Formats: sequence, structure tokens, C-alpha cells
Amino acid sequence: FLGLVLYLLVIGAISIYTIWWRLKIEPMEGVPVISVKDLQKGKFYFYYCKNPEQREKIIQHTQSISNSAVLRKVSDDFFDHGISLRCWYRYMCSLEGLNPKSTTEFLKLIGVKATDWNLDTANVDIETLAILYLAVKIAKQVDLYIYDDFTKGRTRRFETLFNLLVKKAPTNLYIGSDMFDLVNSSGDLNESIVFSIDPGKRITFR
Repeated sequence: FLGLVLYLLVIGAISIYTIWWRLKIEPMEGVPVISVKDLQKGKFYFYYCKNPEQREKIIQHTQSISNSAVLRKVSDDFFDHGISLRCWYRYMCSLEGLNPKSTTEFLKLIGVKATDWNLDTANVDIETLAILYLAVKIAKQVDLYIYDDFTKGRTRRFETLFNLLVKKAPTNLYIGSDMFDLVNSSGDLNESIVFSIDPGKRITFR
């Protein structure tokens, strides 16, 4: 009898270990997992994913386990067009608990024209508004910034300003379907690719 009990215990332990190992190597389908500790401070990571539902799962999961801020691609409807750019910018700063003067460094980087500050936001191009929005968010400083297709469809100027600003953020994780010219060896456009812009550095979402 004792031998049978020991046998069952051994078989049970092996089964549990096998299940754990399989989940570690191949997580259950539809369950995104990520170890934030693998994202080194001061680096920019990019997760290529064409599936918006999968991107959202990754974002929600990452938010639940980290002190992070999510910045999604913004549209013209996002902004209040009834006020001047200067007032809108100050209002955005107040929402984040920032003194507008504390963001001077960021404004110098993106070079907003002095003549634009008194314009109604309806007369300011969407990319300038989006960059100002990004500047306010990064000035607040959280541990991790998550971008959901933030630069998709924008101009080269916008991407340049984006790259200048994200260098001021602690750690960046970009989850997008269209930012870099990626080569997918499998030919499946829906398959996700994980890589870092830093040469030789790869991350695994588990």
C-alpha cells in the first residue's frame, strides 16, 4: 500500500512539473505574459503585432503588473478645439499635476513655434498636438511607457520628435503594427515578433 502511495505521489509530481514546464515554454493561447524586470531601464523595446486584440491583452497585462502609462495613437477628436494652444497645454499639465515651467526642456526639444501658442487648437496640426501631449506625459515620469501604434501613419518629422522625447523616458515599450520595416521569416503577417532596438538584445514576453 505504501509503495502505491509513493508511486502516485511521484507520478503526480511529474505531471505537475510537466504542466508547469509546458506553460513556461508555451503559454496558453490568448494569454500574454511579460516579465517587466526583463525590460532594462533606459532602453526602448518594440513588440511587432498586427492583431489589435493581442496588443490590447499585452497592454492590459503589463499595466496590471507595473507602474506604467499607456499612450495610444491620438485622433483629432481627442482634443478640445475651443481654446488656444497655450491654454490647452497648461490644462494638460494641470491634469498630470505638472507645472508648465517644468516642461521647458521638452518644449525646446520639439521646437513649437512661439506664434502657435495663441492659435485656437483647431488651427494647429494634429501632429503638433500629439507631440505636446506626449511631452506632457513623459514629463510626469513613470517607470514604464507603453505606446500603442502611437506613430502609425505619422510623418517622418513626427517620428523624429517622438524619438527625441522617448529618450527622456525611463523605459519604453512600443507595441505596434507599423513602425519599422520588419522582415517576418515565416511570411505570416499576423505572427508577432519581439525585439529591441538595442543591437543584440531580445526580450521574451513570459
